[in-house]
Amino acid sequence: MAEEKPQVPEEHNANPPSRQELRRQRREQIDERQRGAQHSLQRRQRAGQIRIGVVAGLVAVIFFSGLFWAFQEATRPLPGTAVADEGREHVAIGSSIEYAAEIPASGPHYPATAPWGFTDLSVPRGFYVHNLEHGGTVYLYKCAEDCEQVKQQFRTLLENLPNSKYGHVKAVAAPSEEISSPIVALAWNRIETYDTFQEPELRRFYLAYLDRGPEDTP
Repeated sequence: MAEEKPQVPEEHNANPPSRQELRRQRREQIDERQRGAQHSLQRRQRAGQIRIGVVAGLVAVIFFSGLFWAFQEATRPLPGTAVADEGREHVAIGSSIEYAAEIPASGPHYPATAPWGFTDLSVPRGFYVHNLEHGGTVYLYKCAEDCEQVKQQFRTLLENLPNSKYGHVKAVAAPSEEISSPIVALAWNRIETYDTFQEPELRRFYLAYLDRGPEDTP
């Protein structure tokens, strides 16, 4: 009986790959990884470019919107009506002062200013005209009803107005029985009247003339 030869697994019978084949396979693996890394880098670069483009677009929109509104504000007429200059002479406190305008926005005045801020007491014209000379705004109000609401509105307004270059708000709000409109805003040689409390317009009036009086002092 012939002796049977042992069966050798097929893979043991196959010839092992040559060194050249191994090098070729390694190069293919390396090339594949490099292509994957390159594609990933390109995707990240495209995503980054898209983000940069979006951000740049938003910045451009904000920038040109700001320019537009700045141009609109610059070309918008100054608030209020100009009135004749009545001079700026200082007179003794308590002196009787005659003004050409019913509500003066310039003219002779006392050497002291009224305290900046809100008050529910009337302020003599000789004092508040001096506040105008210093580049401040004076708000006069008259209310037959809902007076507490008007007072609170002016308190809030003055609390939120920007400071002058001297570090404080240059505005006075006081009641007046001399005005014919519910609210009057005064700056040096400027006057504006309002039928109702209009916060944006009252703020704009203040900003337009802040620190622009003929006397550059606090």
